[in-house]
Amino acid sequence: MLIEPSDPDSNWHEVQRLWSEICWFQTPNDDVSRKAQALLIALWNEKDWLKSEFPSRKQDIEDFINKSKYLPVVADLANTLKHRKLNKRRSTAKEVENIWRSPLLAGFRNWEIGIIQIAESEYVAISALFVHSIAEYEKLRADLYGDKPVIVCGGWVCSD
Repeated sequence: MLIEPSDPDSNWHEVQRLWSEICWFQTPNDDVSRKAQALLIALWNEKDWLKSEFPSRKQDIEDFINKSKYLPVVADLANTLKHRKLNKRRSTAKEVENIWRSPLLAGFRNWEIGIIQIAESEYVAISALFVHSIAEYEKLRADLYGDKPVIVCGGWVCSD
């Protein structure tokens, strides 16, 4: 089944599957860009899945995302994929759209060393953007579900 609406974790499982395939090199070089793009979209979709699961906490979810250094960049990248251009940014990074015109996603094996702007004068490795975004969602999910967060560090599960 493409979408499993009865499973509130279905999208999150897709995030984990895509990340695992990318970071453990289970994806051929030709497919890494496509999977990275799918991961960005799934990461940003998680916000709406959580808001659907916890309608009384929609504002808490938005506030968490707005305070994040990483999730607004994910939003801008995912929305660039969807709309081609951004009319409204969530992040403060000025160069977010340029990643799609850079060679970073062409041979995405450079994703570990390629960098992306996340704030006015702050840059991180693309792999770090994914790692930190997943970790932040883990913290948000733990808060919403009342569990201890499981942090994913570079493909490894780490304790906080």
